Amino acid sequence: MGRVWQSITLPEGVEIKQNGGAPAVGIRFRYRGVRCRELSLSIQDPKQAKRYIATAADKLATIRLEIELGTFRYGNHFPDSPRCRIFGEGESKTRTLKQSLREWLDAAEEKYEAGDYQTYRRMVEHILIPRVGSKLVVSFSPLDAATLVTALAKEGRVGKTVRNIILPLRKAFDRELMARTIEANPVRQIAINEHLPVASRRHRTPLPQPFNQAEREAILAVADAQTANQCRAWWGTGMSEGEICGLQWSDLSFATDEILLTHVMESTGTLRDRMKTNNRHRKIRMSPEVKAAFTAQKKFTFIEGGYVFVNPVTGKQWASPRASERQWRTLLKRAGVAHRGPNQCRHTYAAIRITRGDNLFEIAEALGHRGIEMLNKHYGSIIREREEAAGQRRGTLAVK
Repeated sequence: MGRVWQSITLPEGVEIKQNGGAPAVGIRFRYRGVRCRELSLSIQDPKQAKRYIATAADKLATIRLEIELGTFRYGNHFPDSPRCRIFGEGESKTRTLKQSLREWLDAAEEKYEAGDYQTYRRMVEHILIPRVGSKLVVSFSPLDAATLVTALAKEGRVGKTVRNIILPLRKAFDRELMARTIEANPVRQIAINEHLPVASRRHRTPLPQPFNQAEREAILAVADAQTANQCRAWWGTGMSEGEICGLQWSDLSFATDEILLTHVMESTGTLRDRMKTNNRHRKIRMSPEVKAAFTAQKKFTFIEGGYVFVNPVTGKQWASPRASERQWRTLLKRAGVAHRGPNQCRHTYAAIRITRGDNLFEIAEALGHRGIEMLNKHYGSIIREREEAAGQRRGTLAVK
């Protein structure tokens, strides 16, 4: 290589190579049990050889430190090296978010309940992939994440919905971080609230619209026998749509007048034998009206021993909790009652008991809530009306 190299002592792991062209400084190190040799710098000016060697030695020291700390990524230092593929980094430069999101979906299928998984799948396929699927994983930045959040909010979605949509993206980047495709998760580097319009930062909970007594009587007057039984049971227990549709005869005890809720029907129509939370796995006392409704329903479905309530048109189980929407709309129209969703039957139960003056903790327990915070959130106005009425009664008694 000439006399210029003879007076230079090379640090351990640093070498000089000459392959017909300009000489270059190379480095040697071991990674995952593999002996690696890479060219570091091409020496353009032999008189500056010591500087090139010192730079290569510094690079080698950095690599060894990263290997020791477990943060070393071959592609970060030698992106064009064929050894990237040996260490599973060969596709990192061309890997798209479409690939990453779908791989997350495959891994998540066993971790989520079927209904939740289907919701995330729709978000990935119909919202995230069309918007960011073509972007490279390694080039997606926190600014890209913030821009996506803002765009989703501008389309009219509230903050809670935006966060649910962003969740698969955040989880997909977590997987990339574990695979060392990236060094930081760009979604976790932003505060989502800061990129939402003020109006959409908080989830706007729709006010309950319970059916009053006149509306309930009008509905029962035009309903078929099975639908009437289901409505009476619904108004008297406060079960959710999935719980009332998934209710089994084995869940009922006519000896103790109790309902043990152990089943729920998911949005896909699948019957799940466990509740979403432990609080939803609960007992509900049967009132005389509710017991009468179940007794009247026996002649329709009791012999089969499966579902308590089925589709009265087909005689088969409901395809999903939402499958009755069309029939429900027709029923309210015939009854002359303003339309609102079947979930208002649950609100009706809560409103009846709150107005009646029942213990709020008992109501919350029957609904499957951990405490009365959810009652205050959904039925605060009804609770205030009850307290005001009670205060007026106390005042009247005091005057007397």
